[in-house]
Amino acid sequence: MKKYIPEWLYLPNMKPSDQIMWAIIAVEFVIGILLWQNQTFELLPKPLEVMAAFPKLLKQDLIYHLMVSFMLFLEALGIATLFSLFFAYFSRFSVGYPIATGVGLLRFLGMTGLTYLFQVTLGGGYILKLSMLVFGITVFYTVGMVSVVHDIPEEEFDHARTLKMGEWHVLYEVVILGTLDKAIDLLRQNSAMGWMMLTMVEGLVRSDGGIGTLLLNNDKHFDMASVYAIQLCILATGILIQFIIDLLQRAICRWEVRL
Repeated sequence: MKKYIPEWLYLPNMKPSDQIMWAIIAVEFVIGILLWQNQTFELLPKPLEVMAAFPKLLKQDLIYHLMVSFMLFLEALGIATLFSLFFAYFSRFSVGYPIATGVGLLRFLGMTGLTYLFQVTLGGGYILKLSMLVFGITVFYTVGMVSVVHDIPEEEFDHARTLKMGEWHVLYEVVILGTLDKAIDLLRQNSAMGWMMLTMVEGLVRSDGGIGTLLLNNDKHFDMASVYAIQLCILATGILIQFIIDLLQRAICRWEVRL
């Protein structure tokens, strides 16, 4: 009987063709929509109710708020990437490793007390949102990158030295260029974390607008259809960001074998 059943149905590690994979995704998506449509939770709006909320959200400047959030996120991601890569590469120095490790340990801190510290030190408004978002991305991105640069096999350093490279040249070739694909991969993972934090930091400072401000305003009025419509926009934008970073990795790191 098994010979008539495709192996990918009952065996792990089996990969069907691309056409079959897309068919599986489509079927599971339809099943998910049907389950959502037939759910019995009173507070959870149905799909059609969520779709009907979009015209009202457009009148509330949904596109504007989404662009405000997107620009804030891009700025925070760029700054956090520079900080994280600096700490990671600096950790290859004896004096830099404890500092980079300490930055990574800050990820265990809660945001509640840090909000006051950032506000007193840097001020409120836009800079407060930006600094908190940069901090949240940096501490996690640094941990991942420090692990990457210290997991490089010693043989790669020895090979570079046999090519008469100085230690600064070895740092550039082996550590920086050699881990570029992993750095972008970690950027993709931590960008998702930063995008998830965005609504939280925008809830602290609402004067500049943003998708988090719009979300909290509708949640305050208990407009759940609008809340879930905004969540769909946040999800779709997050997926788009991941797709863009994936394209960036494919363009820059063409040597990487992707399975």
